[in-house]
Amino acid sequence: MKSPIKVFIILFSILSYSCTNGINNDVICEEFNIKPTIKECKTYKELPEGVFPGEVIAYKGRDKIEENMLSQFSSYNLALLRGDYDNACRYQYPDAVKYFRKFYPAQSDDTIMRNFFSSMSNEMIQSIRRYEEHGIELSIIVSRVKRKISQKNNIIYVFEIVSNMIGEKLQIHTTPDETIAISTNAGKNWTFNAVNEDTPNILRVSYSDEVVDKVMGY
Repeated sequence: MKSPIKVFIILFSILSYSCTNGINNDVICEEFNIKPTIKECKTYKELPEGVFPGEVIAYKGRDKIEENMLSQFSSYNLALLRGDYDNACRYQYPDAVKYFRKFYPAQSDDTIMRNFFSSMSNEMIQSIRRYEEHGIELSIIVSRVKRKISQKNNIIYVFEIVSNMIGEKLQIHTTPDETIAISTNAGKNWTFNAVNEDTPNILRVSYSDEVVDKVMGY
């Protein structure tokens, strides 16, 4: 289980379209051609791989559902940075624990979840402290949404997150990572999971191959 770590944002052109499958017409996939907004900054001649000049502006939701999702994702990250495992666990997609149970048969669901969050939270806190010691502020933001999959009361967003690193003479950001947000009650409550090689199998615990394929962009 990998942690969601990087983020960037967008406020520009949006081109959306619906794509439905003839076998199951109530699954709707909307793709968004949204580009991140990046503040102008000094051009750096040499930057490490995966790091780019400029500060990415955080994505703003286009409607109440997106705003609610972004707010809860912010609460999720804040809980991690505070080491607040109880609140962080509320926002973790529960089927991830069901999927990883086979690797930890002797541990309870709560133990699996807390071990995961302890490792992720400590990693995030230590990274931020290292940057702060050098006068650099590190922030994790959502840079853009890529697609939305809807099926009745189920909504799944695929979005990108990046890390901004800002200092007196430094404005850079990282390569985006993908994260998914899942709501089973029409966007009221959200849980999250990083996109990685385990994601399709985690989603298949509760969703059909059609939904999984649309989420993954196959």
